[in-house]
Amino acid sequence: MTKIIVPEPPNLPLAGDMYTRQYLDQLNNVLRLYFNRLSNALSLVTGNEGGQYLSFPYGSFLDTTTQTAAATSTAYSVKFNTTSSSNSVTVDTTDTSKIIVDEEGIYNFAFSLQLDKSSGAAGHTYIWARVNGVDVANSASEVAIQGTTAENIAAWNFFLEMQPGDYFQLMWSVDDTAIQIKAVVATSPVPAIPSALLTVNFISKPPINESA
Repeated sequence: MTKIIVPEPPNLPLAGDMYTRQYLDQLNNVLRLYFNRLSNALSLVTGNEGGQYLSFPYGSFLDTTTQTAAATSTAYSVKFNTTSSSNSVTVDTTDTSKIIVDEEGIYNFAFSLQLDKSSGAAGHTYIWARVNGVDVANSASEVAIQGTTAENIAAWNFFLEMQPGDYFQLMWSVDDTAIQIKAVVATSPVPAIPSALLTVNFISKPPINESA
């Protein structure tokens, strides 16, 4: 893959006291070379295949264990014990529920949980987003699980503005401890089912505050 090389600003020749054609030709040649290099660099980004030369923060994470809630009406964080791929987005080494971003930006956090109820009647799971230990306002949703051994996939996303070093957590709570986030081992011909999946995509830098 071709590497994008951003040209350094040229060192323009100093003008003499008197106008000379030799100086003007030299100046034009330096500027022509610089703008040609700049144009070549931009063409790699703005062309039909320009996206292949760009690198954005991202992460893909999952968990291979069944996650349970010890008590009702209690907030728990979803764990992610496996990193599939990442660039400037990582899982905290001591708390695998914390997803840390290295770069400022607006991120899309998209998740999927396989909810299961091991016994009893219908129950409810509540899922929301938390950033730096603080619940994100208006981010919660409720999912009903209908009875024993009933699986339900909870999947949606959050757009969140993050600063370098901020961390995201996916939170959950239940009204019945028989509800769990279930992982299933591989059984031919079906591959393993993770209990939780999370993908993180960089969307954009935050808008510039013109009034600042």
